[in-house]
Amino acid sequence: MRECSAAEKRNVQQMVCGTRTIKMMDYRHRIEESKKRLPLPKLMKLQGDADAAFKIAPCPFHDDENPSFSVWRSGRGQWFWKCHAGCGQGDEIDYLAMKLGMEKGEAIKEFLQLAGLWWINKTEV
Repeated sequence: MRECSAAEKRNVQQMVCGTRTIKMMDYRHRIEESKKRLPLPKLMKLQGDADAAFKIAPCPFHDDENPSFSVWRSGRGQWFWKCHAGCGQGDEIDYLAMKLGMEKGEAIKEFLQLAGLWWINKTEV
């Protein structure tokens, strides 16, 4: 069996269950991978806000007669949203927290679950 590289050690936790070793990505890596699998426009569509997943749209968080909501992709490929009327701004997790009225930690778990990358490690409980 080969040794893990330093990068692998940073991104992987190992949990032994009987004779099996289960490799688990750390949260940061799982979140990054989840954002690739479920980018903001796709998440918004899944949550019923497909009409707001544009550069300029009515805000899904308040009654909005003048479009004040925008969604954009940064030069680094990350998706963000902002309500220019003051509701908030952020990434996929911030959107989900606002949409579902959750604390950020719960929104992270929900986002990872929606993207198919949530599992429980005994050390995380």
